Amino acid sequence: RRLGIGRSTLYRKMKEYGLEEASESDSEPSGTLVA
Repeated sequence: RRLGIGRSTLYRKMKEYGLEEASESDSEPSGTLVA
């Protein structure tokens, strides 16, 4: 929530960038998507 966006927006962006799948296989935690 610190990013100033809603949770729904987060998930939508995660889906756009495909982070929802990569977050598990990637070594980076899902919290680093702010990059």
